[in-house]
Amino acid sequence: MTCSKASQRLSLTQVYQELSHLCQPSQSETTHQQSSQSETTHQQSSQSETIHQQSSQSETTHQQSSQSETTHQQSSQSETTHQQSSQSETIHQQSSQSKTTHQQSSQSETTHQQSSQSETIHQQSSQSETTHQQSSQSETTHQQSSQSETIHQQSSQSETIHQQSSQSKTTHQQSSQSETTHQQSSQSETTHQQSSQSETTHQQSSQSETTHQQSSQ
Repeated sequence: MTCSKASQRLSLTQVYQELSHLCQPSQSETTHQQSSQSETTHQQSSQSETIHQQSSQSETTHQQSSQSETTHQQSSQSETTHQQSSQSETIHQQSSQSKTTHQQSSQSETTHQQSSQSETIHQQSSQSETTHQQSSQSETTHQQSSQSETIHQQSSQSETIHQQSSQSKTTHQQSSQSETTHQQSSQSETTHQQSSQSETTHQQSSQSETTHQQSSQ
């Protein structure tokens, strides 16, 4: 009897120990894994190319600091066509913008029209005269349709962008203009935005995409 009771006691203690181990909650569980948020949303690496064009643009920056109106010329210039005829209107804006003249000096790179425009550039130094030259730029317009070839020359036009130093944000439009010559026709709308220049900037990025729209323009 004694041995049987002892064996019963041992078995009960063993059962108790096993049950106690089972009842203990395991606390090694990790509650939440923190999701890694290192994802980069958008690559602006493509935009950075335009930026470097604008790095050359920074040269003319201070010139157009008073010349947000000159913006309209450049926007219409990219249109290269009939908008430049409207640029003659912008010309009067550039009458205070002899510095803006250099914008068109970069245009002179753009095919043969701009070679005549380079003459206009010097006239813009005496700005009121430049106005009429820009009206002749509207003639140059059709050559600027060949400017789509000289888009990279328009990247030199983007130099004029920083002339609009108050419009350095607008600068990105013109940098995209060098790529999307015909977008500048839509940029003529953006031109007014360049007056409120920060808004214009983002439009420029979209403009670079619309290069093929230029043919429709």
